[in-house]
Amino acid sequence: MAFQIADPAVESKVERLAKSTGLSKTAVIERALDRLIGETAGASQPARQMAALLAQLDRIPDRPDAFDPLQWDGQGLSKRSLSTLRPLLRSLLPSWSAKPFLKLSRARTEP
Repeated sequence: MAFQIADPAVESKVERLAKSTGLSKTAVIERALDRLIGETAGASQPARQMAALLAQLDRIPDRPDAFDPLQWDGQGLSKRSLSTLRPLLRSLLPSWSAKPFLKLSRARTEP
């Protein structure tokens, strides 16, 4: 089966690489494809390993005597998250004020 390379710049690259390596054009393209396939397969490997690890963690049953030291709001955010971030934000942004955010967070949590 023959392939036609429509882009003259790509064809020129293949010819230059074939001349500089002493390989045929077919061998140059085959090596490039093999390398790209290897890089692509390797990139998905960590994702598969992480998915397998998370699946194992999900199989661990919850403990009936578990204790969570944080309180969570209805949106799944820590109620202490703003108070924890306030000193950091003040150091990064000296003019930052938490008052508008505190009013907003109280309005969400209070009935």
